[in-house]
Amino acid sequence: MLLEDKGIMAISTQYGEPMLATIYFDSRLTDQNKIVANISREYFENGTGSDKSRVEPGFVVKKTDLIIGKIAHSEFLTLFVPVTDVKFNKYESYQENEMVVYELPFLQAADPTMQQWMPYLVSQVSNDDGIVRIQTIYSNDGPVLRVWYIGRLTTKGKIQSSLKSPEFVVHYPDKSVKKVKNPFSFSF
Repeated sequence: MLLEDKGIMAISTQYGEPMLATIYFDSRLTDQNKIVANISREYFENGTGSDKSRVEPGFVVKKTDLIIGKIAHSEFLTLFVPVTDVKFNKYESYQENEMVVYELPFLQAADPTMQQWMPYLVSQVSNDDGIVRIQTIYSNDGPVLRVWYIGRLTTKGKIQSSLKSPEFVVHYPDKSVKKVKNPFSFSF
């Protein structure tokens, strides 16, 4: 039912009596009244074509407990989109003062459909022995990629070249190595 409202971004629930639902929405596209009306419908149709069926959910909204508030975009992303933080290439063997952090905007980190590709990105950058950690964060300025590296072993130019490579060299758990088309786009 909630998927029909393009303004709804996410929902989280806590089960119990009554069940508590927190609905995150874009107030430019929908509002509290539309959401309550949608949830309170007697029925909705699920599926398409011959697989379409009528569903009677029986939800009742307890309006006295409604809370309207705002959440920062970065906080929303932190709640609902996984971050990547992977250490490799003997990260623990280096002192903090030996590491340099290269930080760049990474809008695709906030795209849930791109999450499946993050291990490929990790594998690609781990081919450079000077890179020891990669992480994504959601700052107030937007999603960010942080690449931790050892300055005497690699350079920012080599990191950029690796990130922009048309193909990633990916290492699989079975020890096989394959080339995969780079699904990301970076601008420096």
